[in-house]
Amino acid sequence: MTDADWASSENYRACLLRESGDAGFRELMNALQAVVFNLHAVRLLNRICRITGAKVVIVSSWRWHFEPEWIHQTLRRKGIEPRHFHVDYACEVTQPFPYSKLRDSQEWLSRHPDVTDWLVLDDEAERDGFENPEYVNPLVGLDTTAAVRCVQALGPKPAEPSDCSAVVFLDIDGVLLPTAAWLHAGNFAAKERLRWITTDFETIAAYADHVRRSRLLLGGRPSAWKTPHAD
Repeated sequence: MTDADWASSENYRACLLRESGDAGFRELMNALQAVVFNLHAVRLLNRICRITGAKVVIVSSWRWHFEPEWIHQTLRRKGIEPRHFHVDYACEVTQPFPYSKLRDSQEWLSRHPDVTDWLVLDDEAERDGFENPEYVNPLVGLDTTAAVRCVQALGPKPAEPSDCSAVVFLDIDGVLLPTAAWLHAGNFAAKERLRWITTDFETIAAYADHVRRSRLLLGGRPSAWKTPHAD
């Protein structure tokens, strides 16, 4: 997806809310539900699971703010096939402050001794302490190169429905949502703008101005903005 794609009204609103920190909980949930995921990344994740038989387990930091069931339903609406989720589809938050995806995933694995193969898809996996994670470029998200490495790591082994011996610990930001989705909020200086945006009309006007400036930066005809990112 191009920068202009991320300037869509749905994604841009979520950027503003996330950056400002002023949104109500329900309002932020609604905005994140409306966010447009990278459909190519979603298709690649489905393909990884289909080829390797791996099941998806959510390890995203979204768990620290939202109920796992809500995240699960949102991911399904965004295109991840229900059959690809593990029956225990999300790691539990083992301890707040400091949060730890590594600790949460280790606790999940301790409850599932039948899982013998696993990998983590998270652009911050190395920083979080995971050893030898599959590299995901946070500015692009899950791409074909990363997907091929995942298949090579897990091995092609179409599984029976009851076989859950391999899992993919899935982050969302930076994998299905390239961090470019959130960079617009910083570029727009959302915190400063929200100080004087007081009406819906002003919000719309500010958004239109940002899109206009994005056009000048990106160049080209409007029809060119919708061209998907190449892997």
